[in-house]
Formats: sequence, structure tokens, C-alpha cells
Amino acid sequence: IVSHDVGAYVAQNFARYSPARVAGLFFFNCPYPGIGTRWGEGPYLPEAFYQYFQQWPLAEELVGYNRDTCRIYFRHFLRRWSCDPHAFDNDLEMWVDNFMKPGNLKGGFEWYRGLSSRMGR
Repeated sequence: IVSHDVGAYVAQNFARYSPARVAGLFFFNCPYPGIGTRWGEGPYLPEAFYQYFQQWPLAEELVGYNRDTCRIYFRHFLRRWSCDPHAFDNDLEMWVDNFMKPGNLKGGFEWYRGLSSRMGR
């Protein structure tokens, strides 16, 4: 299983509960619990704002208000965190199309809303 970011949690749980179905695991940009609270300190805190914002019920309403608000939100991350800020410009509308489908924003934001209940497991 190849997984990215928070998908590593899903892959690890899958491997834990279904080891016979997994030949190997590969994680990239994987959250590492051993970092403790350092990920939310100093210069990293502004970059992690979305993890707090997306826990608010208001987040889904603001980001999903219309295609423009959805586009602004995701364009911020695609440009801010990419080596080439315009690498995803041609794909941005596909992102907006996907996240504007019923339930898609809610599903992603619900993961963050449940984050505090999973911390410390």
C-alpha cells in the first residue's frame, strides 16, 4: 500500500487488521506521532491552521459556499506547498469539481473533526 499524509493512518490500520492482504507499506509525508506537540509550535503553526479550521462546522460552509470559495481555498494550498506554484493550475477546476460534489467536503472535514478523539491512541 502506498499512502500519503493522513492516508498513512488508513494504511497502517488496514495492515494491522488485515496483515495477510498486505505485502508492504510505503508512506510519504507521513504524520509522525513521535514529534509530539512540536508540529504545532514556532514557525510551523501558521502552516497548520487548516487542521484547526477544518474542525469547525463553519469551515465546510465557507469553503463550500460556491465554486469560487472552494477554488480560493484549495488554490492556496496547491500554490503554497508546491515547488512550482503553478504546477496545478490546469487541474484546479477538477479539484473544485470533485470537492463541490455532495458530501465530498464534509467527508474530508469530518476526518479533521474526529482528529482529537484519535490523538493519543
